[in-house]
Amino acid sequence: MKKIVKIFGIALGVLLLLVAFGVVVVYILSNARMNARFVVAAAPIPRLTSAADIAEGKRLFTARGCTDCHGNDAGGKTFINDPAIGHMTGSNLTTGKGGVAGGRSYAELARAIRHGVGKDGRALIFMPSTDFAGMTD
Repeated sequence: MKKIVKIFGIALGVLLLLVAFGVVVVYILSNARMNARFVVAAAPIPRLTSAADIAEGKRLFTARGCTDCHGNDAGGKTFINDPAIGHMTGSNLTTGKGGVAGGRSYAELARAIRHGVGKDGRALIFMPSTDFAGMTD
């Protein structure tokens, strides 16, 4: 009986060490990916200011699901609030207080939308940029 308990204990210890090793490997790899920097040239885009252009932009913002994360007014919105998963809020895209658009050029905003790369070169985690990579100006 003692031999069986000893074997079980060793097997459990080895299993716990393997799980701990796996957790460490996953943490290191995911941390490296989360902190990776990407070089994507910010291509200049035209400034579209006509009423028709603004209406089309609003239509695209709504139709392409941007409101799901950024809210109807682009002021940011919590789209995940679950203790098991975490808390995720879309950025405030306005030029007002707390908004990121005031400190970004149109080319930087286009890079974020089309490539999912922020001003600092890091990936924007939940930005579905593959959906927008082929959009025209």
